[in-house]
Amino acid sequence: MEIFSKENALRFGWETVKANMIFLMGLALLVGLVNLSPIIIELYAKEKVGDFLLPLKIVLWFLQIVLNMGLINISIRLVDKKDVSSEDLFTCLPLLFKYMVGSVIFGLMIFIGLLLLILPGVYLGLKFQFYDYFIIDKKMGIMESFSMSERITAGVIWELFVFLLMLLVLNLLGLLFFYVGLLITVPTSVIARAHVYRQLESR
Repeated sequence: MEIFSKENALRFGWETVKANMIFLMGLALLVGLVNLSPIIIELYAKEKVGDFLLPLKIVLWFLQIVLNMGLINISIRLVDKKDVSSEDLFTCLPLLFKYMVGSVIFGLMIFIGLLLLILPGVYLGLKFQFYDYFIIDKKMGIMESFSMSERITAGVIWELFVFLLMLLVLNLLGLLFFYVGLLITVPTSVIARAHVYRQLESR
């Protein structure tokens, strides 16, 4: 018996993007620009920024975190068929500390796992990948969110691996269209992933 449907998740992601095309493409563009800003500044404006380089990088890093939280929040709301707006990017700010600590723990976990011949890092990444969804969606504590992610991914690690490969291929196809395709494939992937989370969480 199939525990979650990869095809349904992708289909839902695409249909949702079509129904909210302008909003989601604009959001993807904003996130992309913020994520690329540190690289652009380092390559082309490092000398002009001067002493403000480090503070600027900190501000951009903070903004990346806030936007990542907002993306999760918006994608879950879309899966739940709720209205969304740009305000939903910032309604999770009270959860910032928990999200940041959880991200550090997750990052260290993956790093150590990758040092152990790569596969353990991949496994841990798949197993605990929804910790941040539980923090944003259920307002759970840090360790509880990791425990719940472990619980809902039990028995479906391989299926989740295949699903993430499908998302990777989808976004590689987006790259082929002069990066513009990413404005569609990235939000489709984000919403599809939230759809899988909701399928697993609601079992």
